[in-house]
Amino acid sequence: MTIQANVQLTRVDRRRSFPCQICTILPSGAKAQGKTVSDDIMTVREVAAYLKVNERTIYRLVTDQKIPSFKVGGSWRFKKGAIDQWVQQNTILRH
Repeated sequence: MTIQANVQLTRVDRRRSFPCQICTILPSGAKAQGKTVSDDIMTVREVAAYLKVNERTIYRLVTDQKIPSFKVGGSWRFKKGAIDQWVQQNTILRH
């Protein structure tokens, strides 16, 4: 099996003087379907926009351990699939 690495320079990190890189490693012939590796990982700002709430609400939910999240360094991150599942489980159907 041949492994193909697609490297994309995205932005310059504000704290450092070198470019950040996002690497996608795919088996030969596989397609990324228009997504990057980071499409499935969301920041607090992205989750707040996705759920149409204030960022403070997301921080409160994280602090109360009511929303699935994890930390990378000092920043909170969220898997989009876990957020979608959390929304589904916390949806109240009213008739």
